[in-house]
Amino acid sequence: MRLGMKVLLTILVVVFVLIGIRTVKQKIDSANHKVKVDIEFLYNCYSIGYLESDLSMDGELTELRVSRDKKKIAYSVDYKKEDDSIQTVFGVIDIQRKSNVGTIDDVKFMTDYATYQSEDLECEQKLQIYVKDHFKSHPGVLGGIVRYKIASWVYSPNKKRIAFIVNGDDGHKSFYPNLFVAEYTGDNITRIDSSSELFCEDIIWLSSNEIVYSKDSVLWKAVLKK
Repeated sequence: MRLGMKVLLTILVVVFVLIGIRTVKQKIDSANHKVKVDIEFLYNCYSIGYLESDLSMDGELTELRVSRDKKKIAYSVDYKKEDDSIQTVFGVIDIQRKSNVGTIDDVKFMTDYATYQSEDLECEQKLQIYVKDHFKSHPGVLGGIVRYKIASWVYSPNKKRIAFIVNGDDGHKSFYPNLFVAEYTGDNITRIDSSSELFCEDIIWLSSNEIVYSKDSVLWKAVLKK
């Protein structure tokens, strides 16, 4: 009888150990999961200024908006004129054709195209820990210390993912922005793009797995795949 009880207890211990190992393995696999990303070139927004408005090529893309049918992207570019005043030009591109549709005025930009405000960043603590672990402070070029932080972020339409930009700043200039996506919980963080050039702070989600973003005033589309 005692021997039978010992055998039964031994079997139960082995079963619980195997379950524990399997659970730990699943957590590790989940933690190591990375999203695959395809990057597509969409459009160079520089041309909207110097070709159509006789402005210089040195423009800064400042805002992205999307049409309600998600087929067009509207963008604004600020150009500095000879008298140091700023002129803003608004352009529209067809996403599928990757071509210029034309210019619009500020009223149509605001009324015909939408932008989405982010809600409170619920997973901020996890993302801040990631930034702290992966982006170390360092001396700036013009003095000061470069410290990295989350500069911009937005949830996907279904609220299951978040896109965010990490950017360094020393009080004089910005350093090495990186675009990431993560689950809404702050897990499975994946770098989408990085550069020594400054990103536009606006990120537009076209769907739960498609992002449009800018790099050096060039629009790119990122398609996320599991």
